[in-house]
Amino acid sequence: MLEKTIENKIKAYLESNGFYYIKVHGSGFMPKGIPDIIACVNGQFLGIEVKATGKKKQQSPYQKIHQKMIEKANGRYILVDTVKEVEDYIEKL
Repeated sequence: MLEKTIENKIKAYLESNGFYYIKVHGSGFMPKGIPDIIACVNGQFLGIEVKATGKKKQQSPYQKIHQKMIEKANGRYILVDTVKEVEDYIEKL
């Protein structure tokens, strides 16, 4: 499945459950590697990096840096290629 399709399903899931989120659109004005979706779920900061189906191993070095920075600040970060992974992760929070 395409990354955009998965992102849209994740956004629909977050919205339907009343969670705050923003979709980050990369540009020359944004630092490289910021998660695709930034959310607040049950008071927890959550960075969601979305990949097309089967592409999870293609996390960039910049994305890995942001993952480490978010986790060091006690935030949460997930790398997903399905909406089910997001649902399962949030259920455990």
